[in-house]
Amino acid sequence: MVEDAHTTRIESELVLLELLPPDSYKWDFREVKNTIVINIFLNVGAFSELKRIDKVSTIWFAFYLDKHYPFYAPVVLCKTRFMFPSLADGRDLTNDIIGKSKWSSSITIKDMVKILPGFVEKVLKEPYCGTFRLGRAYNAKFWCQFNNFFFFTKCKELHPSEDIVSYRRLIILTDNLFLLLEPDEGRYSKSEMVAWAFLYSLVRVKILSQTSILFHWMPKNDSDNCWEQIFELSDPAALLEQVLGRMKNLSADARLINEGKRRMLS
Repeated sequence: MVEDAHTTRIESELVLLELLPPDSYKWDFREVKNTIVINIFLNVGAFSELKRIDKVSTIWFAFYLDKHYPFYAPVVLCKTRFMFPSLADGRDLTNDIIGKSKWSSSITIKDMVKILPGFVEKVLKEPYCGTFRLGRAYNAKFWCQFNNFFFFTKCKELHPSEDIVSYRRLIILTDNLFLLLEPDEGRYSKSEMVAWAFLYSLVRVKILSQTSILFHWMPKNDSDNCWEQIFELSDPAALLEQVLGRMKNLSADARLINEGKRRMLS
């Protein structure tokens, strides 16, 4: 019964997408491993609110509809690097597109597509959006293949207070995100998302030894929810350099960066 509802809804979605103005949107779809992928190509020149964008003429968004759709929300990824910091790093944009309201099966893909121009205009001013689903398996090879954009390193996360003293981890840095994954028996293609944070949440980082580094996190305006992590890896100095470099790129004020370095490393 659920499968019938899914199939019927997908057919209805494709009919609705035919109604989109072709000068503003192009689209196609395909099926990949029991998931329907609807690709939406936004014509930047068709929207006056997007005139600030001059590096690309089209922005590609991919909507992933699994077998639970429409009872569960789709996953929406941006595939085009049209701004800095980029949204094209695997983050799910669904909640931000629909305004962080609770998902409803009455929301159609066409509804979300019509919101995209306003969403893009908003993120040009405030790029801190999107999320990753903790516990979900991700293919870490996605970040490995684009090493000119992302930094990737293997490590162990230390938990001295627990019986298991360490966990295998993958650290991935995007333009403004810190991602922490656990590979399945060393297979990067199936890595569980353990934690993630925006780099602005990092208030202190310190090299503890030649093989270990400490991170201290505090979410924005939430001093009661701080946490620390200690990682063991072959070259903590390289990781520190990458983190500080990205934080510098995210700020136009060199004085703030220098002050941030002093505070973080103390």
